[in-house]
Amino acid sequence: MRRQASYIITIALLSILCSCTRGVMYSHYENVPCDGWHADSVLKYDICPTDSVSPYIIAIDIRHNEQYPFQNIWLFADLYADSVFVQRDTLEYYLADHRGEWLGSGFGRLKNMSCLWLSNTTLPPADTMHIYISHGMRCDTLTGVEAVGVTIEEQNK
Repeated sequence: MRRQASYIITIALLSILCSCTRGVMYSHYENVPCDGWHADSVLKYDICPTDSVSPYIIAIDIRHNEQYPFQNIWLFADLYADSVFVQRDTLEYYLADHRGEWLGSGFGRLKNMSCLWLSNTTLPPADTMHIYISHGMRCDTLTGVEAVGVTIEEQNK
């Protein structure tokens, strides 16, 4: 009886966890070194696409602390299908409003900001997709950014 109850609880917890991430095909953060994000440092994300027909949303997630010295951030994002270049975008996102209040979510010293990159996009047919992200700020070393993530999820219909 105890084993059966444990089994039911495990199934229920797995169902809850899976329902929370329904539609998310990929989500991964790359940490930035403690001494800062160097201008020549490129963050790489390797993705194995499962569907090249359905529409997806691709977001860039920025985790920063209160020591981030700017209101905005400029990023260069490159998308490759296998080793074939697909597109490059120059992106500007605001991390704080005009009063200097941080946007996004988070408690204490860390803030998370999910920034839309591509919406209603189909993934290129490939065995592996690669996304490369670097910053385009006018400084050699960008401080205050702790991690940058990529999330790919199904577009709501």
